[in-house]
Amino acid sequence: MDVLDVPGGLRQLSLEIAGRTLRITVPADPAAVLDQVASLPADQQPAYDPFWAQIWPSARTMSAWVFEQNFAPQTRMLELGSGLGLVGIAAMAAGLDVTLSDYQPLALELAATSAIDSGFPAPRTLVIDWNKPPAETFPLLLGCEILYDPSLHSILAQTIRQMLAPDGVCWIADPGRITSLGFTEKARACGLEVAYVNRHSQPLTNPAEHQFYLLRITQCR
Repeated sequence: MDVLDVPGGLRQLSLEIAGRTLRITVPADPAAVLDQVASLPADQQPAYDPFWAQIWPSARTMSAWVFEQNFAPQTRMLELGSGLGLVGIAAMAAGLDVTLSDYQPLALELAATSAIDSGFPAPRTLVIDWNKPPAETFPLLLGCEILYDPSLHSILAQTIRQMLAPDGVCWIADPGRITSLGFTEKARACGLEVAYVNRHSQPLTNPAEHQFYLLRITQCR
């Protein structure tokens, strides 16, 4: 699918995040994108559903959270499953050296456009298949609403294990889907430490369903 062929066309949102305006280009009708993919013959179906085609609620919350953190300026950061790139663009606004990644090249093309429209240089982008992650490592990984499919938990955990620098931190935001809680077991099994915190980065002992939280993930020492 090319940008010019997005069913329903495109529109631009002006989102106020922590007092800053970010201009994000999105499909005007995300359901039409899903319907078009569903109508493809079986041998043309993509490996993953195009859930990138809308901005999910937790992305706004995580974007505001990014501005509240004391990340060192120009810290190299990789966003996993960037989709339309709101969190990554917020990280650019917060002064980080951002690389956006996704399985869908079209999502990355739109995200790069949004970064430019928001007043930033075109970000570096990487098309990443979690089955075959690149060898590059980053001191900071961010991801938002990427735990929705339990069948992807193992390969995501392995990707984090491979791409997170030894002393780095990965943060994943989630709206509290019951399917997300199983990720912790997969992550710990491949040598990662996981802790839960709330919107204000306070520890959570028992994260609840439908409650926004973040996972703080580090390499086991």
